[in-house]
Amino acid sequence: MASWSCRSFSVGIEPRYKGRTAIAGFYDVVKRLYPDLVFEPEDIHVLIETPDQVFA
Repeated sequence: MASWSCRSFSVGIEPRYKGRTAIAGFYDVVKRLYPDLVFEPEDIHVLIETPDQVFA
């Protein structure tokens, strides 16, 4: 049986919470680097949605 941990299997980094400000800053940089990038509604798949958080 596989042993599960809190590590991301794809890149091997620990999960962390940076907050909404850090996430907004990241997307500001992405928008400057790729001004034509858009997220279409059909490209977004919500996996978990609670009153406090969303994972998509």
